[in-house]
Amino acid sequence: MRWIPILFALVTAATLWTSSCDRNVEPFVPGEKPAVPDLSKIFPAPEAPGETGSQVMASMPDARAPGVQPMAGRRGNTEGSVASSIRGFVQLAPEIQQYAPADAILFVIARRNGAAGGPPLAVRRFVEPRFPVEFEVGPEHVMVPGQAFDGEIRLSARLDSDGNAMTRLPGDLQGNLNGSVSPGARDIAIVLNERL
Repeated sequence: MRWIPILFALVTAATLWTSSCDRNVEPFVPGEKPAVPDLSKIFPAPEAPGETGSQVMASMPDARAPGVQPMAGRRGNTEGSVASSIRGFVQLAPEIQQYAPADAILFVIARRNGAAGGPPLAVRRFVEPRFPVEFEVGPEHVMVPGQAFDGEIRLSARLDSDGNAMTRLPGDLQGNLNGSVSPGARDIAIVLNERL
């Protein structure tokens, strides 16, 4: 007779647990491959058929040398891109030069002045940068298709050790432009002067 209260407690606990779980969780299937997350709200939709969300991250425009043209097929307003882009260079402060990670990726990031979070307005990616790095960021580099590259824009740069724009690791170097600029600005200097 002692086991009846224990059995009742176990059945009650199991019933409450299964009825209170309102998450739509699929059962585990051995050998099942994890699905690629939907990054379409952060990164532009892929142009090529069959391209996956993880490939979109890898297809962010990059440059191996100053003056490299942006990747073909990028979305965004490219009319008047030369006149409405921002040009400048990124320098590495001498006092932190020894901390520059080997094989790092340089990101030049444009955000709307006053924007509090969300994806950047535009991003440029430079592989194996040699400082000073000349950059141009404009309508062809916007992250959200159809978004206008206009208004007051804040610029920053980060020398990223893992090459992932979404992470900031200890040892990464960064710098911010004081104030904001408008499209068409030239000779903008961003100095990497802070070590995370």
